[in-house]
Amino acid sequence: MFNHTNGRHSLHIVRYAAITIFAMLGISWVVGFFQHHAPAVSTPAPVQHVAPTPAGASPARASTMTVPAGPITLPPQPAPVGLMPGHAQIAIASAPNQQAPWTDLGAATVASPTASLVTVAPHALAAVAPSSGIMRLRWRGWIDAPTAGTYTLAARIDGGGVGNLALRVDGIASPVLSMRRSCGLWGDCPTTATTGAGSVALAQGWHEIVATIKVDAGSRADVTLYMRSPGSDAPTVLMPSWPAGKAGAP
Repeated sequence: MFNHTNGRHSLHIVRYAAITIFAMLGISWVVGFFQHHAPAVSTPAPVQHVAPTPAGASPARASTMTVPAGPITLPPQPAPVGLMPGHAQIAIASAPNQQAPWTDLGAATVASPTASLVTVAPHALAAVAPSSGIMRLRWRGWIDAPTAGTYTLAARIDGGGVGNLALRVDGIASPVLSMRRSCGLWGDCPTTATTGAGSVALAQGWHEIVATIKVDAGSRADVTLYMRSPGSDAPTVLMPSWPAGKAGAP
């Protein structure tokens, strides 16, 4: 009986050992199969942190861009055909108040040996001049800059009040000069002239000067425009020119 029991015990051990061996072989086969057929996984490259490039700038040129120092020189303008020395253009517009839009009333070429004018409609536009509200006069003339350099443009106002006088060159939005002449509530204007000046860099050649003047309709002031050339000691009155055949141009 002792031998029979031992024989059965040995048989169980052999069976368990065989099962264990087959199980280990199966697990090894399964692991090897998946290792052989699994997709290759690449190791990600390290992330490089790059500073962003400003919008509109080239990375190669962003650090080499330069800005010119000092005022930008306005280039000469193509002179209109048929310029007549001693002439200018005056256009007028009106508005009932400061907030209302402007209504263009007309334009005329006027004899103007110098840039001197009064803040009333010229004779050619007297029939359409406003009798109330605000009037805007726009004086335009061409000048020939004799040399390149920085020019001083100035204005002198005598007499009545001027709500605003803005002087621009070659259509640039920012005025070279902006000034006003204030009078008291009862029309007590200063007894001395009001003056203002500004500077602009011009290339040699032709340039267009535009003076925009806003006044109360019926107010009368005397306005004179001056220019001092580079190297000059004193300003001189502007000597305008205007093209023939553009009398009614706005």
